Amino acid sequence: MNILLLTVPSNNRRETDLFFDRKIIRFFGLIPPNRIFENLPSFSLLSLSRILRQKGHNVFYMEGHYFRTLHEVAENIRQNSIEIVGVTSLICNWPNVKRTARLLKQLFPRIKIFVGGRYPSAIKEKGLEEAPELDGVVYGEGEYTFSEIASRISRSETMKGVCGSIVRENGEIIINSPRPVIKDLDILPFPDRDMVCERDYIPPSGTYKELPHTYIYCSRGCPYGCIYCDTERDSRVRSPGNIVDEIEYCVKKYSVRDFTLLDNSLSVYRDRIIEICEEILRRGLDIVWSTEMRVDAVSPEQLRIMKKAGCWKILYGIESAVQRNLDFLNKNIDAGRIKEAVNIAKSEGIEVLGSFIIGIPGETYEDALKTIRLACDLDLDYASFSNLTPFPRTILSEKASEWGEIVSDGPFDLANVTFVPFSMTYKELKSLIRISTRSFYLRLGYILKRAKKIRTIGEFLRLTRGLVRVIMRIISTSYKS
Repeated sequence: MNILLLTVPSNNRRETDLFFDRKIIRFFGLIPPNRIFENLPSFSLLSLSRILRQKGHNVFYMEGHYFRTLHEVAENIRQNSIEIVGVTSLICNWPNVKRTARLLKQLFPRIKIFVGGRYPSAIKEKGLEEAPELDGVVYGEGEYTFSEIASRISRSETMKGVCGSIVRENGEIIINSPRPVIKDLDILPFPDRDMVCERDYIPPSGTYKELPHTYIYCSRGCPYGCIYCDTERDSRVRSPGNIVDEIEYCVKKYSVRDFTLLDNSLSVYRDRIIEICEEILRRGLDIVWSTEMRVDAVSPEQLRIMKKAGCWKILYGIESAVQRNLDFLNKNIDAGRIKEAVNIAKSEGIEVLGSFIIGIPGETYEDALKTIRLACDLDLDYASFSNLTPFPRTILSEKASEWGEIVSDGPFDLANVTFVPFSMTYKELKSLIRISTRSFYLRLGYILKRAKKIRTIGEFLRLTRGLVRVIMRIISTSYKS
């Protein structure tokens, strides 16, 4: 089968795409949009690509976002005689996915279009009801589900019984049973990075030191129960050797030496990060990398060997300065450990990104100001301030009406206010988002501290890009309020 794996374009109308591109080119010179805006490939689709190709299918990958227009997607489908399109979706781009499916079906009525990802996995059959052009939803882990769907279509067989899917056949929606989770993650092939050029992507500022950069997914699931998280609770991990195998593969084949290790379970299996570091050192890999950890699960021993193995930054989910708010989020951390964890990392020469949440049910305006002050008082290198967002399939989503009001201020993407707790007003929440970013990043002392660390042109460009993003967010929140 000829299969296209697609992230949908940021704009569906060709004339609007061209207008948008012209504005970008006019403002930034001859720099393409994908070199300006932060972006990453879809590693879920790249993982799926490898499995499909192993099964003998012809696979094509297209990055929408700021890379390709819908017109170019249609040309790809026409030129390569695409028979199946697989699309990934989050809640923030679901309307765009529906429009893309509708327009592609108008142009190519015989192609089959399937959608997967976090949001379709949450709404399941509702996705087919909302988008009659879709032929199926892949929910849960999609690697083997979509592969089975493709094989069945190639043999003109029914899709009834394909676990992990909800399909449309002969006008009927068929809900198939869930597919068991993959227990041994080491059996999965590495993402098919041959499909993309890592150098075409610019990750978010503060997440990398040099390009090309790539992500390594080290686990799936999370055993913790934060009310805002939609990650499944069945935690599974890759072995340290398998993780470092992928790192070494990327170094040797793609000349990547800058990584983000995504792992929700580093805090659960506390010796595992040490084993990963020891394996990196044993193989003599000259790399830099960052990861995320809990403030209650770090020790000088861990951070010392992490630094030696190339770790340059840690993300801590600090969220709030107020213990009552942390308890409400079900974070299961002691606010008293926050400063200690930051100081341990800094003493080992590791930079720290602290993430903070504003708009927690029961949180007052004064509580949020305490959190902002904490962010400024801690020795942080970066800080992110997000609105508490009721993503589907979360405790927050289920109880949102008990704790506050869902409002419409844009897509569910953490950058827009979508939930206002009863303990705060909409105006207060908007003001806090603006104050938080401005208070942290526009401090003269902070700017001078960051400037002193600039050693290369690349570091200057990253700092400049980050500053532009900060200013844009401050302006956008001021405008919307």
